Amino acid sequence: MEYGFISCLPIIVLIVGALLTKRIMEMLLLATFVGVAILNGTGFLGGFVDVLYETLSSWSLQFVFIILFAFGGLIKLFQTSGAISGFGDILSKYASGPQKPILLAWVLGIMMFVDDFLNVLTVGFSLRDLTDRNGIPREHLSMQAAAVAASMCCLVPFSSWAGFHIGLISDEGLGFADYAKAVPLMFFPIIAVLCCLLVDLGVIGKFGALKESYKRVSDGGSTVPADEAGGGMLQMDDVEDVPATSAWNVALPLIALIAGTLIFDCDLTFGCVIAIAVQFIMYMAQRIISPVKYVDDFLDGAKSMFPLMVLVTFAFTLSNVNGKLGFFEYMIAKIGALVPGELLPAMTFLLVALATFATAGYWSMQVISVPIFLPLAAALGVYPPVIVAAIMSGVAFGCCYCFYSDNVIMTAASTEVSNFRQTKVSTPYMIPCAVLAFICYLIAGFIL
Repeated sequence: MEYGFISCLPIIVLIVGALLTKRIMEMLLLATFVGVAILNGTGFLGGFVDVLYETLSSWSLQFVFIILFAFGGLIKLFQTSGAISGFGDILSKYASGPQKPILLAWVLGIMMFVDDFLNVLTVGFSLRDLTDRNGIPREHLSMQAAAVAASMCCLVPFSSWAGFHIGLISDEGLGFADYAKAVPLMFFPIIAVLCCLLVDLGVIGKFGALKESYKRVSDGGSTVPADEAGGGMLQMDDVEDVPATSAWNVALPLIALIAGTLIFDCDLTFGCVIAIAVQFIMYMAQRIISPVKYVDDFLDGAKSMFPLMVLVTFAFTLSNVNGKLGFFEYMIAKIGALVPGELLPAMTFLLVALATFATAGYWSMQVISVPIFLPLAAALGVYPPVIVAAIMSGVAFGCCYCFYSDNVIMTAASTEVSNFRQTKVSTPYMIPCAVLAFICYLIAGFIL
């Protein structure tokens, strides 16, 4: 059954409700209820239970749970062992002042291109104390972490995103070489990464909520903002009066995490398991912490992620419902098929960006977009790599700007800035980046 415009109702409820109430968790649930009611009518209750079971059984959600659980435990132990303090002391010697710490975060974000979860969690957790000490509001760190992570996963052909996308375009007769040709045409990721750098350097000024956050800190306020979304999602208390230990107690587990992820085909789960093993061996060998306390602290850190797990579950459930309603197809196939060849790159970017922002489904959006836009490009004689680039650009925008995407939720975990606040802060920056990218695709459509 085709629902047409009715398929947009859950998203309208979510966005309008979140803007009015600033309550994301509740609006996600309400939007899901609306979608389930459209799908099932009087069988609403059974339909809701069925879609919830279906969502909980999905590999993607299980993967997110494992990553949150592992990072929660790792970070808690970094704190209670004194490792994070020692790491921060080393960094503070080389990166102090109003610019160097946030520039270091930008560089680290570039280096952590393998996976967006790995990127935002590592950058946020490892550098937030350093930025705090130097009077840099957490909003700046969170905006940059989310934008750079999503962008680098597109721009580096060896990331988890690129590998997934190359597999999709191979069904359309394209491959790694075509993806590599698309990288210079991924205008939004390129512009977003450069925008973050220029903000760090002061070339682009501070606007809107980011300007307000800097004023809050300069007036003696906290670097961590008051949560605008009705209570913090991360329940991990700061650890005080713990003697600092070697910075290697942070660095080596993180190196093991990255190496394990790369070795096992960019699978972050393997990286987490290896990092936990390395951390355990190091801490036991140095007698920093007892085995019993190690397990207790690890579980405390894992439990701190529970509110985020609930939020992610609701987000995945709504995305599942949107898929059943045919929202993706309505947004993309119906409108995209009416676009002439010269405008196809720009409209591909716009439609994918809007659909990804509305649904947070940046993985599923690639699955849906590739078999629609690439054959359409072939039929209209459009250069295929520019369409690949437009899809990835749209996905990157939606990933770092949608207030309930995995990327933004993970950034909220690592920086303690609510996802709604992140979106508000990034609006004066990411929207102009998207507009500029749209203009570039308009030009590319007539040139290529």
